[in-house]
Amino acid sequence: MSNDALVSAFRIPASLTSLAFVRGAVALVIDREFWSGDSAGRMLLAASEAVSNAIEHGSREDGGGEIEVRISITDAGATLVVTDQGRPGVRSRIDVNAPTPEPSSTRGRGIVIMRNLSDDLRVERVGDGMRVTMDFAIGRAGAAAGRGDGRIAAAA
Repeated sequence: MSNDALVSAFRIPASLTSLAFVRGAVALVIDREFWSGDSAGRMLLAASEAVSNAIEHGSREDGGGEIEVRISITDAGATLVVTDQGRPGVRSRIDVNAPTPEPSSTRGRGIVIMRNLSDDLRVERVGDGMRVTMDFAIGRAGAAAGRGDGRIAAAA
């Protein structure tokens, strides 16, 4: 692959039914690049978490709105960007340094998961919404013994 970025971008309805599409689309982009299973898995899980959070916290309660997902790939790695439109009248806040919640807590793990899966995590306000940007250093398939061809199946 050249030093030019390969970019895939799409908008989805802000609905949990969109998650299967996101997982499949991200898997197809990753699959073209022959990434190791570990690298692919990290990005797939982080994408699912970011989109889930955008749907739950960054969309209208009536299920309206859209979420934009953008993946940019270079020889050095990948950048995943998830942008929501926000919830009218609600000012979202994301603390990228939030501590891991207590084991009994049922909330608050999303940002911790994204922070631990990505090599760099940035969050910024965009209009009424939020933009989550994650960078991933990518291990290529074949770099680790016993990992097969590195290709993954689209998660549904």
